[in-house]
Amino acid sequence: MDEHFRSPEELFRDIQIGQQSFPEFIGALFRIVGNSFPGLASAAQAWNEYNSLVQAERLRDLFIRFGIEFDAIARQVHEVRDKVCEPSECIHLFQVAMDKAKETARSEKRHRFARILARSLANLPRATLDDREQFFLTESLLSEQDVRVLAFFPRGQIRQVQELVPNVAGWLIPPSRQNATGILAQSLSKLSYLGVLAETWSGQAMSSRASAGPVDAWWNRWEAKYFELLPYGTQFVEFVEESGREQQETGRHE
Repeated sequence: MDEHFRSPEELFRDIQIGQQSFPEFIGALFRIVGNSFPGLASAAQAWNEYNSLVQAERLRDLFIRFGIEFDAIARQVHEVRDKVCEPSECIHLFQVAMDKAKETARSEKRHRFARILARSLANLPRATLDDREQFFLTESLLSEQDVRVLAFFPRGQIRQVQELVPNVAGWLIPPSRQNATGILAQSLSKLSYLGVLAETWSGQAMSSRASAGPVDAWWNRWEAKYFELLPYGTQFVEFVEESGREQQETGRHE
């Protein structure tokens, strides 16, 4: 049956089972209403034009940033253009990046997609096609809060949650140690679920000092934990992190 004659309930069901995105649902719903009330048909056209414009601008942002990222790699690595992945892989990775970028409102995230794409096409650093594709999925699931928490974990270093709390408390107004621990618990749980970080042991005796309240309170139990990057997390960071030059440019504009 043609989509024009499907009910909103059927379309919404498709969203729930992953066969249709929410913008597609809205567009289809406008078309249904437009068929019933011709005077509102222009609303469907307006929505489609707006949605297309937004996606086009997001893709333009992705491509501009990709050009900057790939050019930076080409200047650093001799004959990088001869090392680019197979054409079929390039096309696939471009499609994955475009699909993610079209649905992403934040420019910072689109720029990280562009960085992953540039390094994936050059395959520098080396990674399997499955991992390169997975990097896009991992990035799409991370919030800006998660990205900031991930930055606390250099390669090969173990960090205790307790030492990170003052930094995160500085993000809050007013600063709150318990709320900061909650933010860390939330992001560290997600990063662990995605295989980026793992809880570990520092090799030292666990601190029994409680910051406040009962020793077995959730925030004190979380502050006693240690985490480090997993091998997949180390690779992910290598593909997504800013280069030294980019960090300098960012600092100039702040």
